[in-house]
Amino acid sequence: HLVHLEEAFKVLRFHTMFIKQSKCAFGVTQIDYLGHIISEHGVSMDNQKVKGVLDWPLPSSVKGLRGFLGLTGYYRRFIKGYGVIARPLTDLLKKGNFQWNIEATVSFEELKRAITSAPVLALPDFSKTFTVETDASVGGIGAVLAQDNKPIAFFRGHSGITATLKRLKQDFYWKKMKQDVYNYIRSCDVCQKCKNEIVAYPGLLQPLPIPEKVWQDISMDFIEGLPKVAGKEVIFEVVDRLSKAAHFIALKHPYTALEKPRTWPQWLPLAEWWYNTSYHSSTNMTPYEAVYGQKPPPLLPYMSFDSQLDLVDRSLQAREATIRLLKSHLEKAQNRMKTQADKGKTDRAYAVGDWVYVKLQPYR
Repeated sequence: HLVHLEEAFKVLRFHTMFIKQSKCAFGVTQIDYLGHIISEHGVSMDNQKVKGVLDWPLPSSVKGLRGFLGLTGYYRRFIKGYGVIARPLTDLLKKGNFQWNIEATVSFEELKRAITSAPVLALPDFSKTFTVETDASVGGIGAVLAQDNKPIAFFRGHSGITATLKRLKQDFYWKKMKQDVYNYIRSCDVCQKCKNEIVAYPGLLQPLPIPEKVWQDISMDFIEGLPKVAGKEVIFEVVDRLSKAAHFIALKHPYTALEKPRTWPQWLPLAEWWYNTSYHSSTNMTPYEAVYGQKPPPLLPYMSFDSQLDLVDRSLQAREATIRLLKSHLEKAQNRMKTQADKGKTDRAYAVGDWVYVKLQPYR
């Protein structure tokens, strides 16, 4: 102690700095410092602060709850699993969510008990080995920093590199601290599974290749939920990926539909005609034009002398020109779609043998 004092005085004298004697204590066995009692045994909470926690009334407003969590949160390093215990209370701080419930009462009383039974934290000895113990649960991730099986601090662990580093800096410092935190978080299995990436979401849009011929490549879908008519209640939709032309086919299905007008099968041919003669922005033409090389005939009553024989539009040359134009429009549409879909995303490459995490989501 005397050696440390001598070193401190030398530094103060060198920098021409002064200290106030009334705020100093020398040769004592314990000292109060910022709400903590520091002694030869370690660091403990100020008894007056503990009494303030025990006397705190049940919060009736967000302001009262913030005050209680602020006081207990100041000593969170003394409480194992503080974040998990306080979770029902912190949830009430969300906007418009303050509705006191039994879970909040249990959390409130549990924090009081934890404060009164908090251990004396040992002072770190940097000549000895540190150990970190973690415990993950649904409510959060807890960590204990210890030496010689004595706790030095409790933490709600693994909040990401920046948050973890800032929290550690409140109580500790060591050389290459930032690099150690970075390496630990990056290699932490729990962290990688629980924390979201801060980089743009990986995976660029990979459009399917444009088909060379009409009806060479198709897509299929089912339209369900229709009333059963003549034993059929599903539309089987087949679409050509190049021309966007479609066929609608009525099928039987094991599921039951609601009672609705039972005339939909007779409208399928007209629905198919309407779809195939409608303009598509991706191709800049109708599917009918893409398939037959000419505009669809208008659905008008036949008038005498109104028919004209135009073989040029039906020639193979016109058809090939239509296909080339169709591919060009599709390529432009794909480029627009890819440009839009790739905004805010990153390209990520992997080598054979790389280990990756697979994010599984339930079917919706």
